[in-house]
Amino acid sequence: MRRTVMVVVFFAIFWGAWNESSLKAQKSPFKVLKKLSEKADIDALFKAKPALTTSLADAATAVPFLDDFQPGGFEPLSLQPRGSGGTFLIKKGGLYVFEAESYCLKAGTRGPGHGEGYLQAPLKGPRAEIIRGILFHAADYPEVSQKDIQVLLWAILAHAKIDHKSGKLLKTAMVLLTPKEILETNGGALGILSDKGLEKVLDKVSPALRNVYKAEAELRNALSHAEASYEELERIAVLSGEAAAGDEGPEVPRGRWSYNPKGYFIRYFPEGYSRTVIEIYQPEVFTVERDPLGRVTTIAHPDGERVEIEYKARGEAPAVPGDTAMSACAVGAIRLAYVYPREIGRIVEAECPDPGWTLSGNSGGKGRPLPEYEGFPALANRYEASLKHKAEIKDLLDGLKKTGRKIHAGDIDEKQWERIMSLYHVVEVLKLAAAEEKLKHPDWMSDPVELAYRAWQAELVKALKVPPAGAQNEADAADPGRGPSLPVLFTCAGGEDDDGGFEPIDLSPDGAQPGNPGSQRGGNSNRGTKENEKCDGEYNGCKLVARQDCDFCFADCLMMEKVSASRLCIVDCQRKYRQDQKDCQTMVRNCKGL
Repeated sequence: MRRTVMVVVFFAIFWGAWNESSLKAQKSPFKVLKKLSEKADIDALFKAKPALTTSLADAATAVPFLDDFQPGGFEPLSLQPRGSGGTFLIKKGGLYVFEAESYCLKAGTRGPGHGEGYLQAPLKGPRAEIIRGILFHAADYPEVSQKDIQVLLWAILAHAKIDHKSGKLLKTAMVLLTPKEILETNGGALGILSDKGLEKVLDKVSPALRNVYKAEAELRNALSHAEASYEELERIAVLSGEAAAGDEGPEVPRGRWSYNPKGYFIRYFPEGYSRTVIEIYQPEVFTVERDPLGRVTTIAHPDGERVEIEYKARGEAPAVPGDTAMSACAVGAIRLAYVYPREIGRIVEAECPDPGWTLSGNSGGKGRPLPEYEGFPALANRYEASLKHKAEIKDLLDGLKKTGRKIHAGDIDEKQWERIMSLYHVVEVLKLAAAEEKLKHPDWMSDPVELAYRAWQAELVKALKVPPAGAQNEADAADPGRGPSLPVLFTCAGGEDDDGGFEPIDLSPDGAQPGNPGSQRGGNSNRGTKENEKCDGEYNGCKLVARQDCDFCFADCLMMEKVSASRLCIVDCQRKYRQDQKDCQTMVRNCKGL
């Protein structure tokens, strides 16, 4: 009996021990599977390409020469006709300003800093096409809030999964994405990492990428819960404070212009990541006249403004030693004139005698000018600056070839080089005269330096085989000696040209790439902010008052008995109307914070 009891006890103890070890054995496979799963997630993370790969190296169409081009007279871009996706249809050349709803396209970086420069760069990467589509269609769906669009963009950047658990995120995706795009996005979704798993990842990446990996991992985690607030996501994606100075490339000053392959110039002024003021210059059709030596004698804007240059005797134009294509010549005078309506014609509004000297010709790059030459101070420096300018244009051509888009850019022939360089020389002599305050005059309503810059840009665009906006026909677009006829009939309507087609401008395909890699890459939509609408309304009111004042003024002129008095009255009316228009344009730019 005792023996039987001992056997029973022995089996009971054995059974309990075996059962406990069995339970432990049952738990361990789950732990192993969890570790294996997380290891797979980490491996997938390192193998996954960033949704966007755009870097400063892709911002290859910057134009440093235009750093001193600070024009006035902008018109609201959003008042132009619109196409699909909110694309702007530009009827004529000119300066345009727009405050866009913009978006953070690089989580884990700091927002735009004070005084920081941004350049245009095409969006590149595995999800670039999808992101471009979201930005493009934002204007088509005003009922989708900017915050909802930003959350969708953060989800794509972070490789987060968009499914029935995503709540509002899924609804936004179903509006702005096709089913195929949602499937494609989810095909690259990454898993949720534990704190320990994330630490392992961060230990293996460079300091420059640590914040990006961390932010994207935290965004995936937060977006897996439908109740995550926008403020929570924003704290993860947008770091506070100023970004430390980077060493990725040359310094990019605030407001640097970039050239768009479609034939216009653009620059960005981000105000935080969610709004960006964008300025665009679409070159007009200028009439540029030259003398037999190829020197610019007249720059005529289609609105009637003219810069006229008179040179001194040819004997005062010494050749640059070693470069027979170049010479230096003294400028006798610079005049700013305006072509008024009807029989009034051209009137010289101001004149600047002896403004200095200028180079002429297209350098071959082998000159050896003396540092100083009698009557031509700093000749060597000016010569070297012209070589640098030509090199910058060649860099721009190389950059255009890197954009990967179908563009009309081709090699610039010798004649085109001469035309571009001749306008560059005019810009330089006008800048020096302005710096010495030789161009100061109360009657100069227009800035001659700005007109020369704009003519240079128009010439460059033509050399790149892109017809300027407002070209009346192929001859006008191809021949720099031609242009639209000058104003012959005064009208307070603004003198818009009804000939020619529209030039579409779409802000969504390109990102605003910061010069500092620690700052956020920006994406822009064709949808304006509420502040933009307010400013445009004030501009329309200002223009209406100016137009009414002009109409009344012109009517008074027509009532005068003496023709001479009537002509002088018309001149005064148009001068006042020109100034009122410029005041309205200055007002709208100031309204948008510039």
